[in-house]
Amino acid sequence: MNNILVLLSLIVSDRRLINHTMLAKDPEEANRVKQEAMSLFLRVKQNTDDLSLGKKALKMEAYCLLSLKRLHEALSLLEPEETFMYSTEPLLACA
Repeated sequence: MNNILVLLSLIVSDRRLINHTMLAKDPEEANRVKQEAMSLFLRVKQNTDDLSLGKKALKMEAYCLLSLKRLHEALSLLEPEETFMYSTEPLLACA
């Protein structure tokens, strides 16, 4: 639980950081901040067991990619994976 709180605080602080990159003194610094935030979002995605937290990190990573004008990477990140949803009714019937 403690790790989830740390990862969540990373997302919240990085979201604030990303929202204020327009205050950077030059575009290169803004891009550097976005790249750093992206690496932290990736770390959150890789290290969390919390699905909701992972999705938030994924969306923020995609937002960073879009703001860096890396549209194709953002799209591939957000494209839905082919997952098959099975009904739980057969499982419940067996139980």
